[in-house]
Amino acid sequence: MQERRFYAAFAGINAYPDSPLSGCIQDVLRMDRLFREQCAAQEGLSYHPVYYLQPNNADLRLLDQYGATSAAPLRWLPATFENITQQLFTHFDKAASGDICVFFYSGHGSQTAAPPEFHHNNPSRKLQTMVCADSRTTARDLTNKELAYLLWKAFGNTEAHCLVITDCCHSGGNTRALAPQGAEDEYRPRFQSDGGKVLTFTDMLGHDAPGFYTQVDGEMKPAIARYVHLAACRADELAQESWREGFSPAA
Repeated sequence: MQERRFYAAFAGINAYPDSPLSGCIQDVLRMDRLFREQCAAQEGLSYHPVYYLQPNNADLRLLDQYGATSAAPLRWLPATFENITQQLFTHFDKAASGDICVFFYSGHGSQTAAPPEFHHNNPSRKLQTMVCADSRTTARDLTNKELAYLLWKAFGNTEAHCLVITDCCHSGGNTRALAPQGAEDEYRPRFQSDGGKVLTFTDMLGHDAPGFYTQVDGEMKPAIARYVHLAACRADELAQESWREGFSPAA
């Protein structure tokens, strides 16, 4: 029987300097537990996770408790822009045919002004972003085009099965009655306003990567890697959370 590997890379951020969240570390641990159980139930499938987290004080106790029930303490690196863009996706470098790769992000989403190269067929002239732990202090957001580059770099030449899960707001659009009536105070959107940092095309990760961008009628079109994407909401919606768990838009 072929030995296969399940590579999981988690990014979960609760302890933002402003607009903190409360459910993202729990999201990571629930997904991690699910993946562990699935791998344990399948012969020849080994589990290989890495964690990039920004926990609050309550999360630290939760992480200690979770680690105590596992074979070893759960270790993680901070979910900073540098760590996510320079280290996280290298976890998938050794994935081979038949392996499974999952990138899971739980945190704030936002928007930023799009460089002119991305104005075509983009009436809002915005790019969707993920808000890293230090995006509002010493770093900046990770744009959807840059995420596409990181995924293309990680998954573009692999024959593994690849899945991306993003549990965040993709833009500041309609909430579609996300909070149940009478429970509005319990829910908060996983969205932060624009960080105000204007990017040029040459500021962006992957702008000079051979083969990634193709210019068509003045528009820069990125190459797309082969993967399945599960998102908490559409690009024009908000995802919300309560202290209990994340909460996706109503259908």
